[in-house]
Amino acid sequence: MESTTNTKSESSEFNELLSKGSDALSKGDLQTAEKHYSTALKLVSPERKTKEMRTCFEELGNIYLMKRKSGDDFTNATALYNAALARSTSTEDELKKHLISRIKEAERQFLSSILLRDSLIDFPDYENDIKHKDVLSTIRDSCKEIIRQVDFECDPGVMPLDEEQRVVLEKRRTSLISTLFRKISKDMIDFIQMLIEECTSVLGNAPCRFAVIGLGSLARNEMTPYSDMEFAILLEDGAETESNLEYFRNITRYFHLKVLNLGETILPSMGITSLNDFYSGDPARMWFFDDGPKGCSFDGAMPWASKYPLGRKETQTKEAIELIKTPGNMAALQSEQLAIKEGYHLADVLATSVFVTGDEELVKLYNVKVNESLQDPSDQDMLTNGSKRGFESLNEIVEDFSLYFKWSEAGKMFNVKKELYRFPSLVLNSLTFYYNLDSRNTWEIVDEMQKKQLITEDEAHNLNFILATASELRIRSYLGKDEQREKLTGLLSDVVELDLPESVAGKAGASAVDVEKAFHIPNPDIIVRFFMTYFPLQRAIQKLVLSKKLPHEGKMFSDHNLYDCR
Repeated sequence: MESTTNTKSESSEFNELLSKGSDALSKGDLQTAEKHYSTALKLVSPERKTKEMRTCFEELGNIYLMKRKSGDDFTNATALYNAALARSTSTEDELKKHLISRIKEAERQFLSSILLRDSLIDFPDYENDIKHKDVLSTIRDSCKEIIRQVDFECDPGVMPLDEEQRVVLEKRRTSLISTLFRKISKDMIDFIQMLIEECTSVLGNAPCRFAVIGLGSLARNEMTPYSDMEFAILLEDGAETESNLEYFRNITRYFHLKVLNLGETILPSMGITSLNDFYSGDPARMWFFDDGPKGCSFDGAMPWASKYPLGRKETQTKEAIELIKTPGNMAALQSEQLAIKEGYHLADVLATSVFVTGDEELVKLYNVKVNESLQDPSDQDMLTNGSKRGFESLNEIVEDFSLYFKWSEAGKMFNVKKELYRFPSLVLNSLTFYYNLDSRNTWEIVDEMQKKQLITEDEAHNLNFILATASELRIRSYLGKDEQREKLTGLLSDVVELDLPESVAGKAGASAVDVEKAFHIPNPDIIVRFFMTYFPLQRAIQKLVLSKKLPHEGKMFSDHNLYDCR
């Protein structure tokens, strides 16, 4: 009875807030209206009140579309309308048409505000957004084909394996996975290039030479077709004028609208202040959790993220920063003084880039300047700036990654990105800086280390294998759920169906709900094999950090082959 009374009370309060929001909106008091609608949203339980949540999202979208004070208002409105659309059912055709019309109206008003006219020639309709979804879906389907090939060719269960057979099979698996991720990078670059060219075809040709560079997982050839997009824009020398910068800001915003219309951006990543005010520093103002679909999207607008051209807003301790710069000014962020001020993470991300579209000569010039900065001597004897940064990064890895695992826990629940993928990826990226390697592509780093006799052939194989396995588990998890779902378990799905949820959850070290939502890998043995290299690598990095061995002092791992089956 008490629960029913509470529900009625919440429903009454919700309707009252909607009424107050509507009244404020009719008077043009957008700030008060936003406050009422966001407060109403706090009362909504995502599991039970999809309709109420949709209403709040749409009304908040309307508010941002009415604001139109900056380009961010249009992207926020579009994100909110898409969040409402994601919560419509297959039978709600009229609602879908209505929300799509709001999405396209936001795009129309955005373009009108830039082009200063209401009638737009060849204005793209929603069919164009569907085409983008189809392209992305095709990329994902091709990934599934290669994963099926891995299962067919590399299943160790089809025959008993001796040591030599095991290594041959693992090398084949590694080769297929590295081929897969190289293909994904190429496909995603082509996809991004297509979207940016659509933007320039509407907003007009660029006023100067420029280049779009991919960052993060795209630059390292580790991107999945569900990953966040990290990128920056290089301008020719002398082109950092306000009018040029505004052109590329608008290109970025229009590109963002197209990515938002894929329908895979969660609202917290937008940094909408009434939902998640990350710049306030107040946890109470970062309250909204979005359980909607998460996939291909821009990097988040949080102050610790924001790896895209519009960059980071001013914080209490740091100035605002845009990633639309000349090669020289962008490379200047690698300087020790600026890297310390901004935090090494930004400098590390910007140090590895890949050409996407525009003038490739600008990218070559940028890379030369970045390498010059990394090769400059640091304030530590015998270390370059790059080596110093790599060593400090390795030290952080030792402190941050201390995963404990028993061989009997193959069915344990893992966060595939945080607990499995990040460790080998960060290790290789850090070793690249520490040893001043030329390679930035993850799948080439190990080969260069072996050629320079920093590691043995066995160590090279095991390093390649652990990265390939982590990357494979990550993309399997995403493909299996068709979105970024990080939870993965070695418990077979049929075990979960036959056993009691609570019993299964106990085996996995998780809740019953988590187990049901998690991706269940088809062969749990791959996790056991993964840790046969994970722990030796962990020990080897700890030893390297403690020894403070200089980059020129011989082999990286003196007594490890990075494989321990005990």
